[in-house]
Amino acid sequence: MSLEQIEATMEEEGYTIGDLLQSQVKKNSSLLYLNPEQKNKLLDMIKDVKTSNSNSDKGKSLENMVEFLISNNKCFFDIIRNRRTSTNEVDFIVDWSEKARMQNLHNAFDFLSNGFIGECKNHTQKPNVTYVGKFISLTMISKQSIGVLFSNLEITGRNNWDAAKGLIRKVALNKEIYILDINLLDIEKIANGETSLLNLLYAKYCSLKNDIDYNCYIKPHANEGKI
Repeated sequence: MSLEQIEATMEEEGYTIGDLLQSQVKKNSSLLYLNPEQKNKLLDMIKDVKTSNSNSDKGKSLENMVEFLISNNKCFFDIIRNRRTSTNEVDFIVDWSEKARMQNLHNAFDFLSNGFIGECKNHTQKPNVTYVGKFISLTMISKQSIGVLFSNLEITGRNNWDAAKGLIRKVALNKEIYILDINLLDIEKIANGETSLLNLLYAKYCSLKNDIDYNCYIKPHANEGKI
């Protein structure tokens, strides 16, 4: 059953999808997972990112994959691609759709209540302090508290307080600006049905907020393997 069908059934009973998600989001809800067809499509797109010949092709493949990933929450989000500001270009501006706000979904995911900006980086080296620092600046200029960095590689840092990883944590602690880094290994977890994009973003956010390993938030769902 699709999310739209579930919503229609619930509304007949006077219970909104917003009510449901507010109660389920912090329980790793299977409602947010990709269906089998979407999982297969995402696996194909991951392969495209890995096997594209040029950096330009890899970059386009990564951006298309990220848009696919976000747009599969199409009842939640509106997406604007490649929006130029006075000083920079933002790969993705993501905000709650009018329908989502009417259903109060933005309060179910209160850490994303004002949406987020997204940036894609597909290089041969891990995103370092310099690159992450520029993205932090872009997030602040955009008047956002959440920036999501999608990369084919993990950001630099021997531990959570070293290099780019350390910078992200220090900024979260001192400025309450949260940079959530999503790499191909994370996206493979979504494609393999281990988590969803929204659950993963929530886990990454909690990791920064509480200074703990985000993996402790990602646990097999009771219905995993049945969906």
